[in-house]
Amino acid sequence: MPDFFAAWRGMGVSPQAAEPVLKSAARCNLELMSLAGRRTRAYLEWPATLTRCRSPQDLAGEQMRFWQMAAQDYADSGRSLMQAWNALLTSGLRAGSDVDAVERDYITFAEPRADAAATQPRKPASRRAA
Repeated sequence: MPDFFAAWRGMGVSPQAAEPVLKSAARCNLELMSLAGRRTRAYLEWPATLTRCRSPQDLAGEQMRFWQMAAQDYADSGRSLMQAWNALLTSGLRAGSDVDAVERDYITFAEPRADAAATQPRKPASRRAA
């Protein structure tokens, strides 16, 4: 492992600066491995669950439960993955911001002048009859 840190130092990056990236990658890998384990377990238990079905309604109910649990597992894992990457990006922004960022609006509109609009009444447009 010392060669890894020497390589980081050689690139001008300290191991402490790389910690958020490595921690986030580890969290993502852990979440993906746990998702794979949960889904594999569900697939392996499914034949035994299906053998307990006595009617077509039981079979449909078990299939519905299986797919609902799959959707829930994928949603939970996706949320955890997004939290890990969000933590990485926000920590990277905090660590990399040496200069305070100024909020800036790039689209500007001229403010209406109150004196010009209030002093000149609008004249109705003349219409010519045919």
